[in-house]
Amino acid sequence: MTIGIREESLRRYYGKVTAAAQLLNAWTVQEEQDITIYVCDEPGGAIQDLWPRWTGRN
Repeated sequence: MTIGIREESLRRYYGKVTAAAQLLNAWTVQEEQDITIYVCDEPGGAIQDLWPRWTGRN
């Protein structure tokens, strides 16, 4: 599951990306409003191989 990461970014690393929910909260800061929660499956490799590619993004 991911929160606040764009779908097109997730599709580079996962074969299946599904929108599960939408967070709508007017009381949060601008960048935390209208955020999609995605469920990701079918990773494009082992976590040990993918993790270094995410440096600076997590």
